[in-house]
Parts: sequence; C-alpha cells; structure tokens
Amino acid sequence: MPATPEGTATSAPTTISTPIPSPQFTPTPQATRTPRPTASPLPPLIGQIVFSSSRDGNDEIYTMAADGSEITRLTDHPATDAYPNWSPDGQRIVFVSDRDKNKEIYVMNTDGSEATRLTDDRVIDNWPSWSADGERIAWVKVIESNYDIYVMNADGSEQEPLIEGESSDLLPVWSPDGSYLVFQSDRGGNGFELYIAEGDGSNPRPLASGQALLPIPPQWSADGDKLAFVATRAGEGRFYDIYIIDPEGEAVGSVMAEFEGFAHAPSSLVWSPDDLYFAFSSVSEGFNHTEIFLIGVDGRALRRLTNAEGENISNVPGDWIGPD
Repeated sequence: MPATPEGTATSAPTTISTPIPSPQFTPTPQATRTPRPTASPLPPLIGQIVFSSSRDGNDEIYTMAADGSEITRLTDHPATDAYPNWSPDGQRIVFVSDRDKNKEIYVMNTDGSEATRLTDDRVIDNWPSWSADGERIAWVKVIESNYDIYVMNADGSEQEPLIEGESSDLLPVWSPDGSYLVFQSDRGGNGFELYIAEGDGSNPRPLASGQALLPIPPQWSADGDKLAFVATRAGEGRFYDIYIIDPEGEAVGSVMAEFEGFAHAPSSLVWSPDDLYFAFSSVSEGFNHTEIFLIGVDGRALRRLTNAEGENISNVPGDWIGPD
C-alpha cells in the first residue's frame, strides 16, 4: 500500500445520490359505452289521400297530399258524399251519396267532375271497392236489414250478387292481385269476424276470430302479403289495436296498443302505398271532432294530418294512392 504524504488530508469520497423516480400512475381504463342503436328515419310521405269531411257544413269529398297539405274539395252538394275509393289507375273515384234521396254508388273523375250514379234502387247501397284491374266494383246492398255483397262493371252494368245468404256480409276489399276478397261477416254466429273468399266470391272461410271487429274495411298491404284491421283486444273491450295478419290468418304484429291519447276508437283506416304508414281517423283527448292521424307501421311518427276549425267536424280517410 503506498504511503500517504504527511500533512495531506485524506478527502472522503463524494457520495452521489441517485434520484428516486416519482411514481407513475396508469389511469384506470374507462368502460366504453356501446351507443344505442338509432332507428333509421322513416322515408318521406308519398301520394295523396282522398277523404270525406264535414268542415264546410256537410260531408263532402276532398283530397290532400299525404303530409296533410294541398287540401282540395272535389264535391259540392247539399247531400252527404262519403266512402271515397280511388280506382287502381288513379283516374276515377267511386263514392257513396244520398243526393238522390237514398244511398247510392257514384263514380267521378279525380277533379270531381262528371259524377255519375251507378246504382238506382230503393235500398241502401254502401262501401264500394274497386277490383284490382279497375274493371269491376264490389259493394254492399242492404235489403231489409240484411247485408249482401254485390258486384258490377265499373260503368254500373251487370249488377249481380257476389256473396249472399242469411248472414250479413259487408265491407268487401279485393286483394291487390284480385285473387281474394276479404270482408266482415256474422255467418259464424260469433258476431262480426274477418272472412276471406276467392276473388269470385266462392269458398268463404274465417280468417280472424276471437276479436270484436270495428266496422272498418280491412286493408291490404300494397304487396298483398299482409292485412290490417282494427279490433278490440280480447277481454278488454275498450282497448283497440291495429292488427296485422297474413292471408292465412297468422298474426304478424299490432300497432298502437290502446290508442293512448284518443277519446274514441278509430272510425277508418288506410294503408300507405309504400306499406310504411297508416292513416286513421279518431278523436284525440281534449277535442270534440274527428281528425285524420298518421302513424308508422312500426308504431313511430304519430302525428295529426288535419286540423279543421269548428265543432263536431268529421274527417275520415277513404283511400291512399301513390304518386303518378
């Protein structure tokens, strides 16, 4: 070991402190929220609705755009004009009027011109419906409190019974392809139920039972795959739904359970030409007249289409046709 020189102090080694690192905190991962699926918006409304209204003092026939705009009056007569129905080609409107003292079937152009009476008898003729090809019209003839379904050519010729008997058969509607005729009947002995027959009136058979039907014509979807009707819920006589079934009577769905916010059951129902909406008439709570409302087939987009001023006004849709 080498000697240390005298008088020289020995320095202590310098200690270098190692800095202690600050603790590093890793943030706790936050749970990622899965966004709720957003319902796709319904497509725009298309076509025109023909309807009856007492907004000008008595029941007349009007048309409007499907959004409730462009209301046009077609008839102007002191009698009652009601139950309008568009021909498949959109060129004519069949309707019911008592302008000749009792209810008869008439047809007119879509601008209201050339109104022509098709039936001429002393009984009540009601609820006309076009065939798919526009060549014939089915309707109901009321003879001594009995309701039978008749058919005639679109010009009123060759009138003959289509479905008749001891029962009451009413509110006929042909399928879009003309293969079937749907109607209401009490022939089963259980009140009025939904029946279906071949397009020529043969082989009538029950289609939906167990529900109290409202006196509203059933509605075919444009593709002919579904039928809609209004009935009370089984066991709940004051609640109403729009029911959707297929032509075999199998349930497809229902819309607008209980008709919440409405003071009365609907008095009419029509299906849009794109099968996406229903228009119906009812009285909303707080009002004393019947207006036309719209709802999506999926239960969305409820809105009012008409807003007539006055007391005890009635607006009732008759048919909905697509654009030209």
